[in-house]
Amino acid sequence: MSGILVPSGGDDSSQIQVAIEVAVSGDGLVRLGRGVFQIARTISIRKAVGVRIEGVGGCNPQNCGPGWSDIKRAVGTSLKWVGHHGGTLLEILASPDISLSRIELDGGGTAGVLVQIETLYGWPSTAVDVKNMAFRNAAIGIQLGSLQHPHGVNNDECTFESIELYTEVGVRICNDQSLCHRFSHVDNYSRIGIDIRQGGCVVIDRLIQSGSDKNRVGVAFSGGGVNAATLSITNARLEAGCLLTCGGANQIVNVSSYCDAAGPNGVPWKIGPSALVSVRASSFQGPIAELAGAPGAKAVLIVHDSALAKPIRESIIYKNAHAYAAVEGVFVQWTNAPA
Repeated sequence: MSGILVPSGGDDSSQIQVAIEVAVSGDGLVRLGRGVFQIARTISIRKAVGVRIEGVGGCNPQNCGPGWSDIKRAVGTSLKWVGHHGGTLLEILASPDISLSRIELDGGGTAGVLVQIETLYGWPSTAVDVKNMAFRNAAIGIQLGSLQHPHGVNNDECTFESIELYTEVGVRICNDQSLCHRFSHVDNYSRIGIDIRQGGCVVIDRLIQSGSDKNRVGVAFSGGGVNAATLSITNARLEAGCLLTCGGANQIVNVSSYCDAAGPNGVPWKIGPSALVSVRASSFQGPIAELAGAPGAKAVLIVHDSALAKPIRESIIYKNAHAYAAVEGVFVQWTNAPA
């Protein structure tokens, strides 16, 4: 088993890179100890299989005030970018079955991307597992593929579990053959939590969007690509901002067990041309959605078995004549009267 790395007090890029190279030919495990590792150069996992990078847990600056115990005040494992502006902290290139867990990645306010996952020369990056991670102070937390080079073999079957997003964009998916990704237990404090530029068959379960930022977007589903298909969202809670914006090439979105606690102001969903959104078993404190279609590209909303704070005529905003909605089994809250 690999030894545990500790911060050197200077640039730790080289010692982590060397540990990865050793792990590739060994047991695949890189263990990072407690403290802040300064990263001045991009760490790269390239054409490797089964590498696991594990820390001891993230840092929680909210738990550092008076009255907290020393255990709760203890610092976890953090990788902090101290390199050039717009740089990438960690890249995973053409490497299947990579695992990252129990680490905080901090862009220091200057990093462009904290984790870049990309295919390379016909090699895929599949089944990457990201678990118990926090992403802070960068333009993008995780990016799959590249907007400049969207084509190529699949980025697929990646899982992201128990992640906290504090970047400008939390996760961006932009490879046009990106598909079958699963997110669970996502806390979104980013301006856009999950930005699906291209790809499809994405599942998001248990997304919480807390705070009071009215400009925040939980999920933006705007792309097309080879695998443009479906998005499923279950067990989501919205306190502020917008849960969903969509509209693109034949998009189908299914939402269930959603709770809107944002109140009567603002519109939690924005549905654009060529998008069909179905919602079931959900609760809305204000309007449901704003619909804006286009000629030959309708915006469609179907609502089943849900509770509204207002009658349906006040809960859906039609922006033009190409927007449609169907309602079944919906009741206005507190009155027990059909909408």
